Amino acid sequence: MTFVRAIGFVIPAAAVAAAYFISPQPDLWYAYVIVLAAAEVAVYYLFEAMNRDIEFLSGYYTEVRHYYPWVELVTVTRTVSDGRGHTRTVTEQHHVPHPDSWSALLNTGREIGLSQRAFLSAARLWQTGTNYFPTHHPGQISGGGGESSAWNGRQDTMQTATYKSRYKNYIQNTNSIFNPARVTRDEAKSEGLIPYPEIIDNTQNPLCVSPLLDFTFSADDQLLMRRLNASLGNEYQIHFFVLLFPAEKGVNISMRQRQYWEGGNKNEFTICLGMEKEKDGDGEQDGNSWKVKWCKPFSWMDAPTLEVATRDWYISNPGLDITALAQFLSENISLWERKQFSEFKYLGRHLSSWKSVLYLFITLCISALCVFILWKLFGFQIIPPSQI
Repeated sequence: MTFVRAIGFVIPAAAVAAAYFISPQPDLWYAYVIVLAAAEVAVYYLFEAMNRDIEFLSGYYTEVRHYYPWVELVTVTRTVSDGRGHTRTVTEQHHVPHPDSWSALLNTGREIGLSQRAFLSAARLWQTGTNYFPTHHPGQISGGGGESSAWNGRQDTMQTATYKSRYKNYIQNTNSIFNPARVTRDEAKSEGLIPYPEIIDNTQNPLCVSPLLDFTFSADDQLLMRRLNASLGNEYQIHFFVLLFPAEKGVNISMRQRQYWEGGNKNEFTICLGMEKEKDGDGEQDGNSWKVKWCKPFSWMDAPTLEVATRDWYISNPGLDITALAQFLSENISLWERKQFSEFKYLGRHLSSWKSVLYLFITLCISALCVFILWKLFGFQIIPPSQI
């Protein structure tokens, strides 16, 4: 256990002990224990959450759903005062309406929210009709149910989604040889490195271009790679990125890119390509034709079999053909084996400097909340130790 983590557990204990010293209630000792236990559990999960990293997962819609409006009955119990020092318990019931909602079920088992427009678009594209399904929401007293439409199984109608997931990353915030040197945002910007692409409306573009390169991927190419990630991602635990850089920057820029992405996530296979415009017969550059001058993939694979195969493939296929690349990756997916990050468990888990400060600050807030709760329960009055 790290020193910072240990301090995080000590602070709530000290706060509750101080509260007991100020206003001891020997007959109600269990209240102090309950408050302390709740605080320690909160501190435990706080550290767990701050010690996890984010990876991107992709899948495809197997079904889209429209949930009809429904009404929930909520029971609330509260304590009220009559203004003369007496309190009473009041139980109230409220009807909470829930409007229409839409979602998609993914082959990964995840259900994600959709807009009405996205639901209708998928249902019309698949042309499989809709089916009614019942719902059993907690507290549902009226309404409910919905309609769903299933994917027709055709690749050309596949609808994809990318979302974030969290995992234990024992490498981050350590000084081990596995943790690459840090690259600041300013350094990345000046060197033409590429930030992780954002997820917008459940969509992430896996084909990215350095700001130093005047090139734009077509929408069809982006869609093709998204479908490749969705098709292979769940079964093989892989997520592809293709990054383009000016060839004259050399292969070292791919190493800086890896450092910028802190080695990449455990499921990522990133292909860095150095691009150059081809020349015509007169030696002039052809603005519409590009050639791959170098290829440098990176991942966390123990044996870089897929990395080597991809690099060798580009030696024979130097054109920028995303369709051919997708076919190659699909045919050679058996060369991929995701690194098990549990192998790095011996490194322990650590927080960066700013996360350590944030962790301790939130821990202090939790401790202050414990003292406040005990004060509301018992009030505070300093009692001499001889009377305890």
